[in-house]
Amino acid sequence: MKNYELTCLISPDVSEQGLSDLEQKIVSLIQERKGVLNESKKSIKTNLAYPLKGKKAAWINVIDFHLDPDQIPELNEKLKSIPDILRYLVSIKISFKAARFPSTALSKPKIAKKIKKAKPSKVELKEIEEKLEEILKQ
Repeated sequence: MKNYELTCLISPDVSEQGLSDLEQKIVSLIQERKGVLNESKKSIKTNLAYPLKGKKAAWINVIDFHLDPDQIPELNEKLKSIPDILRYLVSIKISFKAARFPSTALSKPKIAKKIKKAKPSKVELKEIEEKLEEILKQ
């Protein structure tokens, strides 16, 4: 079984009671196909960016579930037959866990420790001149 997420845009004409009935109908469609419901988020009414089937607003409903991939086409057909669903999307839900990536990829970059350098001591001008003469004589 794979983990899926179903996102539905439901007609704003549906009442809150009708919305919960529709959600139960969708959950029963999943369970009839031996799917396991993980989570169902509360529906939210929102304005759409552009009209869908003449509607400028919709209820957004998200359901997270496990189901065999062979059952998805049949679930899609059943969802298409529900007239109150303006649009829907069944997608594979991927969980990004730290175990999937090497631990070094997600850890903070290591910062090299600062090496404490000895502060140079002041050198007298006479010492520099002596060193220069010594070098030039060679």
